[in-house]
Amino acid sequence: MSTSYRRRSFTVAAIAALVLLWWAARGAAAPNQVFVDRGILDYDDKNYAAALAAFERAVELDPEDPNARYFLGLTLIALDRSEEAVTQLSRGLALAKDDLDIAFALGVALFNLSRYDEALRHFQAVFSREPQRENLGFYLGVIYYQTKDYERAIGALEGAVVSDPAFQQLRRFYAALANHQLGREVEASREMAQAESLRPSSPIAISARKFQDFITPPSPEVRSYRFELRAGYQYDDNVPIAPTRNVLSLRDARMASWGETLLARGAYDVLRGAWLTATVSFQLFSIFNDDLPRLDIRDYRPALEGVYRMAIGGRPLTAGLRYDYDLTEQNDAWLAWRNIVQPYVSYAWASWTDTTIVYRYEDNDSKVDPTLNLKEERLDSDSHDVGLIQGFYYGPAAFRVGYTLDTDQAAGRDHTFYGQKATAGVYANLPLGLVADVTFEYHDRDYPVGNKLARTLNGMGLTDSFRQKRHDGDQTLFLALSRAIPTPTGFPGTLVGSVEYFRERNVSTISLYDFERNTTSFNLIWRY
Repeated sequence: MSTSYRRRSFTVAAIAALVLLWWAARGAAAPNQVFVDRGILDYDDKNYAAALAAFERAVELDPEDPNARYFLGLTLIALDRSEEAVTQLSRGLALAKDDLDIAFALGVALFNLSRYDEALRHFQAVFSREPQRENLGFYLGVIYYQTKDYERAIGALEGAVVSDPAFQQLRRFYAALANHQLGREVEASREMAQAESLRPSSPIAISARKFQDFITPPSPEVRSYRFELRAGYQYDDNVPIAPTRNVLSLRDARMASWGETLLARGAYDVLRGAWLTATVSFQLFSIFNDDLPRLDIRDYRPALEGVYRMAIGGRPLTAGLRYDYDLTEQNDAWLAWRNIVQPYVSYAWASWTDTTIVYRYEDNDSKVDPTLNLKEERLDSDSHDVGLIQGFYYGPAAFRVGYTLDTDQAAGRDHTFYGQKATAGVYANLPLGLVADVTFEYHDRDYPVGNKLARTLNGMGLTDSFRQKRHDGDQTLFLALSRAIPTPTGFPGTLVGSVEYFRERNVSTISLYDFERNTTSFNLIWRY
């Protein structure tokens, strides 16, 4: 890769010539600056050998001149002698620590040597003060691509200021490669077509055409399998979800327990094409409570999902429809089952943001007997959710915020509510190979009808009394920190270790439903 200098004009020719004649007339040696000016003229004429001699003489006359070392470094880069250029430019930057031209040229020399971590440090220093510098975004984008930070690569390449056709073509080429790595084949194909059109006879254009053939929509017969096994050990401080206050002596019984968790999940793409994917999956999840085995849970969840992908305005749009059947057992007896239908559509407005709209319908059936045999306490229900999720992507982090309106129309009116939910979360790659996942959710629920159970309990002459109008504010927090575990060569799949924390605090106007629960788990995960 080459770079260009920005600090001087080539109109110095006449001045340099006059200065040389004047010094020659006096019989004196030419000053340092005259050799710098002479070298600039030779550099402009692409006479790099002569420019090199001039700049070397300038450095010899004044080793403390950062300007001379800068131009000497540029010439060495042009001569494909980047290792020597790094030496000269490093010395120049040491003499002029705030010089952006030297920092940028040093970054280019390091880039040419594939010393990306070092180059990135200098490019980022320039970017912080001059983000619109010519070609800077291109170099950043390629480095992010080489380090597999594909989202950040696309962002840098899209924002790059590039006027040279060769750099424009390379920018499109690397943007296509990054989109391909993220599975965005529509975007990749579009970028490759633009790269080819910029310089059709160049070697990059030939590579672009071959790459487009490679990403041609695959045959629907392609199959894909995915498996996941997760084993965990957890501590739950409120397994039966007892109220915060000891109403009706519900907190007298044992509440906390250590336990084991087991999850097995498999997915199979029965159809996988460039535009349409159909997947069947099955998940089994179990919780074994060591101290409260009567509350052991086992959940079975088969699912079918179809996803269609297309492009609108040159940006990817994804539409999907998912169906789940969810059966839950408690202590080996059926507890509840539900049918879930969830259509959704997602559109990426840019490489750094997308919007997803989701609708969710649940048909819930319960085997739990109504409390006190009150018909108002029946749990069977139809629920509806409609929500919007906005995603933001910056470098190694993905942020999301969401808002949902929901309602649960229960057979027992004590459990019918109208609610709204706000969600915020971040998923980020951290140093040392760590990955953090944080989600906070607040769910506000209003129950419009007076609570029959509360009225009944109040009429029984008990010590505890209850308000009859229910309103809940449910807060949940999920924190996870995970890291890949090194495995021997040839080991199938990947191993991950994680620590997870979940907290739920439901604040309710009826103390029976007011509770807090904290769960901490340690997990080993295998994915294939």
